[in-house]
Formats: sequence, structure tokens, C-alpha cells
Amino acid sequence: MQKVIAYITHGEDLLVFEEPDFPEAGTQVPGGTLESQELPAAGVMREAAEETGLRDLRLVRSLGAVQSVAPSGQQVQRHFFQLATDDRARQTWDHWESNPSTGGPPIRFRFRWVHLRGVPPLAGKLDCGVDFELGPIVWSRRHIFEYAGVTWDVAERFFIGRSRTSEIQPRRPDDYITGSRWWTLEQLQGSAEEFAPRSLPRQIVAILEGRYPEALIDVGV
Repeated sequence: MQKVIAYITHGEDLLVFEEPDFPEAGTQVPGGTLESQELPAAGVMREAAEETGLRDLRLVRSLGAVQSVAPSGQQVQRHFFQLATDDRARQTWDHWESNPSTGGPPIRFRFRWVHLRGVPPLAGKLDCGVDFELGPIVWSRRHIFEYAGVTWDVAERFFIGRSRTSEIQPRRPDDYITGSRWWTLEQLQGSAEEFAPRSLPRQIVAILEGRYPEALIDVGV
């Protein structure tokens, strides 16, 4: 299943919504399921317009894709995008999604703007990309492996991310992550750990020096 997620921004604000009739759904950002043969960039523009009612949306950039397994066991790939709008006539408003992907009657969404430095926890692990400034995309890799009895074929893209804080505090840590910490270049190059990608200690040197590749570098497994 292919899904798209839209981070819609206006300056330093992000558009989020809740469902007043289903508060247990939590705080969300617009998104949905791609239609047959629909490209992710076209799908995110369609979903964002349908769910928000905004008509002056523009696509800023792709933020990459994440693959996961739904509770049903189905593999789901989510494509993340940043969109922007100049429409700030309203601080909050209600909009009805007339054709929910799950079927059933229209669903009421209540939209509001929040500052990027104060984004509340988002439902469904949709927090990617809002706590730091994303820079250019520099690397790619493909990794095929077995995990939890499932064969994964993962295509990854690596972006430069500039954090506003050195504090590491995952909002919803995955159960397979045992810890996080900062590494210096000297620690990376002197470590016997196996990194992902394995060439990280060598590849990161140019990035730290500000020498970004003109074309994506395949860094391998």
C-alpha cells in the first residue's frame, strides 16, 4: 500500500488537525492512500486539497519515504512531502472529508496552525521531519533483509538534518531501537561498530566539510 503525508507550512507554522467527533484519533497532518497508477507528488497535492479545502497549495519538496508493516501484516510505504500555502486568513477552521478512504459518512476535520517548535505529538508516528531543518538529499541505498519473518526490500534516501537542540528525546521510539547518542567524527572512525550504511565513517567526512554531492551517491549496504 502506498500512502502520502503532507506537512503544510506557512512560514514557521505547521498545519495540523483533530477530529472533533473522534478525539481518540489524536492530532494528525493531512494524508491518504494513493489511487491506482497515481504518482506520490500528484497524490499528496490531491489529498491535501481534499482534506483541507485549501486551493493555493504548492509542492516544496519530497522528504523521503518510510516503509512499515500495518497491524494487518500488510507492508505500507509512506511518502512524506513539504507543501506550502500563503493562505492564513483563518487560524482555525472545520472541513469535511466527503469520501474517506475507509468508506462511510463524511468525517469532520478541525484544522489549526502550530509553530514548528511546538508541534504536539502526532498520531500514527507522523512526527518525522518537523523537529529539525532538512537540508539537501545526498545519499541513497537499497537494502534487502529479513526481519520478524518478513523479507524487506528498502530503498532509502539520506538528507542533511540540522537539529535545533542536542537533546535526544524520541516521542514514540520503535521497539527495535535500543538507544541514541551523538558521535564525533573521531569516534566514528575509531569504532569497531558496524554502521548503516557501513561506509558512514568515510562518507560523512565530505558532508561535515560542507561538500555535498551534485548527484546522489549510492553508499551501499
